[in-house]
Amino acid sequence: MADSSDPGQAIAAADSGGSGGYAGVAVTERGGGAPGVAGGVAPLPSSEPEEEEEEVEAHKKRATPCSRSTSQLYKAAIIGDWESAREIIYSKKTALSEHITQELVKSMTKEQLEQKDRFGRTALCSAAIAGNTETAKILVKADSDLPCVLSNRYYSPLHYAAKYGHKKTVQYLLTVTEFDYQLPHLSASGVTLLNLLISADFFAMACDQLRKLPDSALKEHNVGKAVFQTLAQKPSAFPSGNPSGYWKSFIYNMIVVEKQEIPTDCEKSTECKNRTDEENPQAYSKVSPASPDSSGLFHSIGKFFRNELVVLWKAFYIFPFIYQVYNEKLAHTEALKLLKAMCDRVVACHGDCFKLLEDPVRTAARLGIHEFVSETLSASPELIWSFDDENRHSIFHIAVLDRHEKIFSIIGKMFTHKHPSAALKDKDENNILHLAGRLGPCSEVSGAALHMQRELQWFKEVEDFVIPSYKEKMNKAGKTPRMVFTEEHKDLVDKGSLWIRNTASSCSIVASLIITTMFSAAIKFSYGTNQSRPFLVFAAADAIGLFSSSTAVFMFLGILTSRCSEEDFLESLPRRLIIGLVTLFISIVAMMVAFGATLHILLYGIVGWAVIVPIAIAACLPIGFFVKMQFPLIVDMVLCTYLPSVFY
Repeated sequence: MADSSDPGQAIAAADSGGSGGYAGVAVTERGGGAPGVAGGVAPLPSSEPEEEEEEVEAHKKRATPCSRSTSQLYKAAIIGDWESAREIIYSKKTALSEHITQELVKSMTKEQLEQKDRFGRTALCSAAIAGNTETAKILVKADSDLPCVLSNRYYSPLHYAAKYGHKKTVQYLLTVTEFDYQLPHLSASGVTLLNLLISADFFAMACDQLRKLPDSALKEHNVGKAVFQTLAQKPSAFPSGNPSGYWKSFIYNMIVVEKQEIPTDCEKSTECKNRTDEENPQAYSKVSPASPDSSGLFHSIGKFFRNELVVLWKAFYIFPFIYQVYNEKLAHTEALKLLKAMCDRVVACHGDCFKLLEDPVRTAARLGIHEFVSETLSASPELIWSFDDENRHSIFHIAVLDRHEKIFSIIGKMFTHKHPSAALKDKDENNILHLAGRLGPCSEVSGAALHMQRELQWFKEVEDFVIPSYKEKMNKAGKTPRMVFTEEHKDLVDKGSLWIRNTASSCSIVASLIITTMFSAAIKFSYGTNQSRPFLVFAAADAIGLFSSSTAVFMFLGILTSRCSEEDFLESLPRRLIIGLVTLFISIVAMMVAFGATLHILLYGIVGWAVIVPIAIAACLPIGFFVKMQFPLIVDMVLCTYLPSVFY
């Protein structure tokens, strides 16, 4: 048994000032002989609360004196009074400077630096937990073997830095940690590190770690599956998990993150790498403004003016919103590259990927991560036959149940014929059309009427995909798919009817007011001559406004008098609402043009443009706000109603 006070742990806590909760743990046992790598298999991280819970209890019992000074700590270190040194470090008032840490390290032997606490962690592990990169550098400089000393859980300091999400510390420790992952007992430890890096969203570094692992590292199903499962549970790591508006999508598609090759072990220079990490934490990537996945015109312009646009986009990064979009795309690009590399690795290593990927692909399908599903199905198409044990639902069933259009589309494109998996039933004898008849989760479209429209589109699409005889099949409850649909969507039909009628009623009032205004203006306004250009503009705008507002009123009346049956929500009601809203907007614009022309006729020559223009703008603001609020609704309805299909 070693002394209960560990100088190494005191050093690790130094620059963190006692913060972090895990720096400076009292040593109870040296932990396993000579420093280095212990044998055994490294377990993958689960909840693992033991270390944290024990340390919390230890901290509750520990006194934290606050009256000691830095000089007292230095004196205690020189005379070897590590108990006093440890107590001073735990004081919240203490702020130990870097040069004091260096002096403390100089006064310690290699054996003292490699002493372990009750969990088998060295001082470097505690520094990694606290994210104290400067202290880690001092410790590694004093003892280059420290990065490879494993704890009782077979965690290295690099594992702890990744687990607690300290990116700079991870970047540094990657340059000084060298394991021979070809050894069986270290291969699993390397996969554990890969899993921790993925959990911390360090995807570029995870790619680097994957390259170091042997081809067979992911072969063990219980180990490799956990790594894929971790990635499958991170929707934010993929574009599909980050829904965005029009402007954000435009900026996202204009930015490209071009991956640079991550240097191999033999190409690494520690000194150069450290300098790069300090100057540019995102040195794994570079940015340019036009992406291969950008559409047409933007991609062509980007290729032609590539260098100029690079400089321009970098200037735009001063805006937080644009820089945030860049960081999102950077993470997505790195995650996609990592996923592809992992799939390529398991396919090349062993042909049977089914057991390894079946649980992760179902998890990704439930979360709507179509990128993950697409990549794994490309690696192992037989995953389409993967069913869960509880409900016997495949990823195809999950896509229909949770209304994931992209995943449904991926499966539909893979199999041009009616795939047999669509004919399989779950434990309640529901076929896939029964599942399409269930009420899906709230759609991204606005309004209950559009939600009902999307539900009908789903049912029709799946109906075309299944075997004809299955359209009338009954489940255990004796219900056909159409009966299930009607029963499940009864409340949604009522809500949709109420929503669309309220919308039509409100808009018809506005349209009626515009009719009254435009008709009255056409009769009463007799100023000017037919040769006057402003008068001609007024007359044309007044006529357009009158006709379009009248059309809008008729469309809204058609909605108000409709019986609002299920099938009406598919095309009839949305078409009427689209025509009504579009003509209403046209009449509003025409009314504003007529108002501006009237102002010009009445006030021209009396007051200048400096008065006329502000009045016209002020009059347009309230109606402009109305148009802005309703415009997204029109866009949603047009896309849902008139696109060839929302699934392809």
